[in-house]
Amino acid sequence: MEIGDEVVVVDGDEDARKETMPWKGYTSPYVIRHEVARAELLGFDAYIPPFANTTVSDIMKGVNYASASSGILNETGMNWFFLSSKSENLLLVNLVLQGEHFSLKMQVENHKAIVSKITMKLRNSDEAKEHLSKCLYYVNTGSNDYINNYFLPEYYNSSQTFSTDQFAKALIKEYSKNLMDLRSLGARKFALIGLLPVGCIPGEISTHGKPGSLCVKEENDAVVPFNDKLKSLVDRFNKQFPDSKFIFINIVEAILARTTKNVQDVNDVFSCCKVGSNGQCIPNEEPCNNRNVRPFFDSYHPSEVTNEVNAAIAYNDVSTKAAYPMDISHLVKL
Repeated sequence: MEIGDEVVVVDGDEDARKETMPWKGYTSPYVIRHEVARAELLGFDAYIPPFANTTVSDIMKGVNYASASSGILNETGMNWFFLSSKSENLLLVNLVLQGEHFSLKMQVENHKAIVSKITMKLRNSDEAKEHLSKCLYYVNTGSNDYINNYFLPEYYNSSQTFSTDQFAKALIKEYSKNLMDLRSLGARKFALIGLLPVGCIPGEISTHGKPGSLCVKEENDAVVPFNDKLKSLVDRFNKQFPDSKFIFINIVEAILARTTKNVQDVNDVFSCCKVGSNGQCIPNEEPCNNRNVRPFFDSYHPSEVTNEVNAAIAYNDVSTKAAYPMDISHLVKL
């Protein structure tokens, strides 16, 4: 089961997946490749299907509930729709590009609907919970609560209301509630993905960076409390629920641990495609040829090679730093 934002979202449209440029929502062949890479590591033939396009047979293998621009907080990402106040036509464009917006809580609600279908298929609630207890719950969310909320004072008052530590505490509180809801439904194996250094994302540098800066230090510093508190939550839940297992994947450590010679340093923030004012690829423009050395595909989303390396480290962490207290390969064997 996959829950989170556009980093793990997939598109249910087969024709869209064959495109060479991202267009429908945030889905690109590089997000798709990330899904395939992670699925292959876990022994699947293909990526986990999206919630909107599931069948009865699909749901037994897993479902992807992720939603582009979503976050832990319900209001996160709604800035894309706030633009509608300027133009009704712009609202239509945003609705087409963004699709429906599902926060973490809404994704958990969607999972409840799937659990009901699994229970009906197995004709036994205990068997359904037993099935779900063997599933891996891969949760990657929180980045948009900063990029599309805390760092946008023109749309949200969160940065005026909370210090970075207070905001992280509020996020973790809401995060933990949703994790407990998942656990009550039968989930027992959780991989919680930490936030990447959002200040090194090209879109954030162009918007909030200083001339010549490779990263926005203030933004990188702002997400540190979230990662620290998420790791502490893993410790607390592992002690509190001995029948469950939670692990934390530190994306920052994963990035620093990369040893491949084909990947440029994360601070080399060149994106692979020409981007528009929204930071996404301009349709029908030719992407870069050397996409295997670009860490980002557009202004916000990691490239194929970055995702593949991060997925590999999360699954089999030879550095012993990125995965805590174990990596995904050990978690799924429990």
